[in-house]
Parts: sequence; structure tokens; C-alpha cells
Amino acid sequence: MIAADDDSFQRMYYTNLFKKSLNFDELGMKPSEFKLEVCASGEELVERALPMLKCSCKKLIAVITDYSMGDKRYTGYKTAEKLRQAGCQKPILLRTSENKNELNQAHPDLERVIDAVIDKGNKNGGKETVMKFLKEGKGF
Repeated sequence: MIAADDDSFQRMYYTNLFKKSLNFDELGMKPSEFKLEVCASGEELVERALPMLKCSCKKLIAVITDYSMGDKRYTGYKTAEKLRQAGCQKPILLRTSENKNELNQAHPDLERVIDAVIDKGNKNGGKETVMKFLKEGKGF
């Protein structure tokens, strides 16, 4: 799995929440088999994910990206769009505090590019959404 957020606290949050609290028994894997790469920008995520898309090792199972990552950086939408243009068919989850209606207005094809929008206010950090996509096998 690969994630991007410009906020260092959020990057630490991804590491702690997803890597340490996913139900690995439900996923049929050991915690040591789960790899999480955390990036500081959408540009870095795209750069690191592109080789994974071409690899047959199935290293990339899902993408999680923040929506707003600074004025001069890719938004999470732009990051997802770049990955889709490169042929990524893996689940892309957008984690944001933005209003979903405003996101849909700004990006009419949001549902084509993004598999799920996770509200940053979600007390579980979207863990249940991540588990849903991983359990469905969309990422494997």
C-alpha cells in the first residue's frame, strides 16, 4: 500500500493506524507481509507508484491520498488522475476534510477516478473502508 499526505502528523497516523491496526487474519496475511510506503506529496507518490504498477510482484495493493497538499502540489484528485492515466486499476482512496458535494462539483468524474472518499473526521481514520477494499481482493 502507498499513501501520501503533506502533513507529517498524518503520515505518522497512516503508519500507526493502518500498519499496526489492520486485521491481518481477515486479510490472510502476516503483519510482516504488509508493506506501507508513505510519501510527502502526490508527485512523490506517483513517482514511487509507477514502478510498482509495472511490477508483477503485486507490491501495490491500494493507494490512499490526501486531497489538499499545498497550492503548488498535486491534489489527491490530480495524483489519482495521473495514476489512472498510467494504467493503475488498484483502489484509490481519497482522505479529505473537504465537503464531498464540493469535490463532486469541482471534479464531475470523481467517482471514475476515486474508489472511495474517506472523511478525515472519521474516528477510525477510514480503517473500515481500507479493510473493505483489501478484503474484496480488489488490491490483490
